[in-house]
Amino acid sequence: MFAKFFENAKVQAGENVIVRESIMHSNVSAGGKIIVDGRKGFLVGGICRANQEIEAKTIGSNMATATELEVGVHPEQRVAYNKIVEKRKEIEKKLDKVEKTLHLLKEFVEEGKTLPPEKKALLSQLEHTRGELKLI
Repeated sequence: MFAKFFENAKVQAGENVIVRESIMHSNVSAGGKIIVDGRKGFLVGGICRANQEIEAKTIGSNMATATELEVGVHPEQRVAYNKIVEKRKEIEKKLDKVEKTLHLLKEFVEEGKTLPPEKKALLSQLEHTRGELKLI
């Protein structure tokens, strides 16, 4: 993909992104390289992700917003990885809640108290859920 400049843009390319003047405050992902050449060659603000290389004459600025660069992982793989990490966090939170509830119910039983039928059913269901969550 070739362009003169990007400003406040969201760009995704399967291969290289070559920009002649500047990338400003944009989100750019490239399966290959991101190259900002030409007279200015500015890459300022936003997030740029490239599988192979990011090249510019000037990257970032003291006056501008944060400039994030990420190189070495295909951007689509990074997105997929981040989704998996988020899903894992959700599962771990659910598992923690299940474990805590199971602990309370089992403590109740160990104290010699009788669980009402709905709590017995909950105990059985939680043990099943814990087993399923640990398999994921």
